[in-house]
Amino acid sequence: VALCAPALSRLGYGFNWKEGSVLVYGGLRGALALAMGLIVEHNTYIHPGTSSVVAFHTSGIVILTLVINGSTVDNVYKRLCLYPANKYRIRYL
Repeated sequence: VALCAPALSRLGYGFNWKEGSVLVYGGLRGALALAMGLIVEHNTYIHPGTSSVVAFHTSGIVILTLVINGSTVDNVYKRLCLYPANKYRIRYL
């Protein structure tokens, strides 16, 4: 996000630090760690006991990040006041 922020702020709709914060916080879900854990588990050069332990711990970390980040991203979004509420949507819904 930090590398693409200058280009994103100049192109399209723009980009600010609040949007970047939500992107970073919401994007830390462990997909890359899970992919690397699966690679280690299926690698034939690594001892099967070691690969099972790595896969187990990586899966636990991924589940914890899903639960913690998934349940708290709404609070982060509301606390940052990223976008103001639409008065017409509030009135008619």
